[in-house]
Amino acid sequence: MNLRHITILLLGLLCVAVKAQNTNNNTSPYTFIGDQTKILEATYDTTTSKHFDVIGVLSSGKMVKAKFNFRNRTVSLEDYNGNIISIDTLSVDSKAFTTIDPHAENYYHLSPYNYCGGSPVNAIDPNGMDIYMLFYTTGNGRGDEMFKSAAETRKYDIEHSDFYDAANDIVLMCGIQDISIIGSLVSSAVESYGDIFGKTAEFSIWSHAGKDGPTGTIRTSHNALDGKQMTLEGWGNIDFNWASGATANFYGCKTGVGDYSNPSFSTRISSLNNYRDVSVHGQTSSAYPSNYTNIRQNNQEMINGVFSYPTYMVGGASLGIVGHFFPTSTRANPMRTSRNGKGVVDRYYQPGIRR
Repeated sequence: MNLRHITILLLGLLCVAVKAQNTNNNTSPYTFIGDQTKILEATYDTTTSKHFDVIGVLSSGKMVKAKFNFRNRTVSLEDYNGNIISIDTLSVDSKAFTTIDPHAENYYHLSPYNYCGGSPVNAIDPNGMDIYMLFYTTGNGRGDEMFKSAAETRKYDIEHSDFYDAANDIVLMCGIQDISIIGSLVSSAVESYGDIFGKTAEFSIWSHAGKDGPTGTIRTSHNALDGKQMTLEGWGNIDFNWASGATANFYGCKTGVGDYSNPSFSTRISSLNNYRDVSVHGQTSSAYPSNYTNIRQNNQEMINGVFSYPTYMVGGASLGIVGHFFPTSTRANPMRTSRNGKGVVDRYYQPGIRR
């Protein structure tokens, strides 16, 4: 490298340094590498209130609380019993954290000191629209990865759909073992997110199931039916705070199997007062993993017990011996749609990728 090259390099580094220092005070100092986030402009005022708390539910079902202390300018993450999980300090001058976000490597486009993606006003949106609640069972001897992958597929499809607005909608996904805990988790979600994101647009659950509904993996603690299922009374006690046009989806086996004299689980659910005008969907046969919603199609990964996007649980016939060794397909069975105690099997297939 000759003297001319060294001079050009030093001038380039100097320009970068000057640009970083001369960045507008309302812009992240990382803007020159592509960060377009804004730092919230605000003045520090004393307040008689000591704390501002935000309560949330983790995917594990545990409740946590983010506690903002206005007097000493700290924010702490606490568990339900008040035990501090982590704590950090907010700087008055920079309007950002004074330590690096432990997940900064996942967000290279943001300053590692940012709070709420550099947009705390948008991150706490009081005019929200929809909440999507996705549950799947864990602790199964067979099916854990399949159920979780199907829930993750639905989450991805929702968040990449035309109707989803990241500023106004939220998708909550949670693994459970006790079916009856759904009631308390739904109540916590409605209480924690209802004022921010509105009402529940969808409730879905992926699990082993039968004609009496989803099956958990440990004994049901409340309103138990046959040990690991939940009674209709238990399902009827859940306050979902439904949005207009909401859906409830039961993707386990045979949740939509029934007839006029012996209604399916999904039809009986739809007759309950707390599911009034909600479209309830259930499987009209045993359910299997598939790459599509209207075709039962497996691939080599599924044959090997590995599941990734896209994975859907669809009704259908067995693929036979060939399907145990080679990718095979057959037509999927449509789901039963029930509203207000009346069910019909038409041409409804769950949302997702069709072939």
